Amino acid sequence: MVEKNTSLMLFEDVMPEWLWDSIEEEFDDFEKKNIWKPYASRKVDGLTSNAEAMSGLTAGQCLATPVSLETKNILGELLKDYFPAESVDFSARYHINFPYSQLQPHNDSNNGWFATIYLMREWKSSWGGLFLWTPENWKKGNWLAITPQGNQLVVGNNKPPIRHMMTMIQPFARVKRRSIQIWGKYEN
Repeated sequence: MVEKNTSLMLFEDVMPEWLWDSIEEEFDDFEKKNIWKPYASRKVDGLTSNAEAMSGLTAGQCLATPVSLETKNILGELLKDYFPAESVDFSARYHINFPYSQLQPHNDSNNGWFATIYLMREWKSSWGGLFLWTPENWKKGNWLAITPQGNQLVVGNNKPPIRHMMTMIQPFARVKRRSIQIWGKYEN
């Protein structure tokens, strides 16, 4: 279980094979449908183009769509011990990141916590798409890196908010960077 004072945790092999297969099947089925929307972490209308205004925005292309209610419920039951104990609800979306997409440094301070489940069966660090984060007490500009691996779960407890980003996906990446992005709420 993620404790209140733990800022970021990494877990391996969080889903049984049958669930990973089922999620891949749903993802593949959803990918064929016109239900995907471009994803940006906040509205971009009227923003100036300085670096601070662009912080947290998606560069390149990322598409997102909610997971099915059935998948959300299965994930909620299966992963409840990985989510913060005081969590009351969460939303979950499939994300596809294409070459040249990246996420600039940001925090998810409007959410109590966040999580990512990586769905790629293969991923190499040279393809980019690394999850970078910086602990609160680290010197500005220093980052820790996680190379996404399939069936891996990253959980961030936003007490305090965790600054994180995704490095640019290289054009020679052999697969799309596919994930489930989760944002959770705490009891008030």
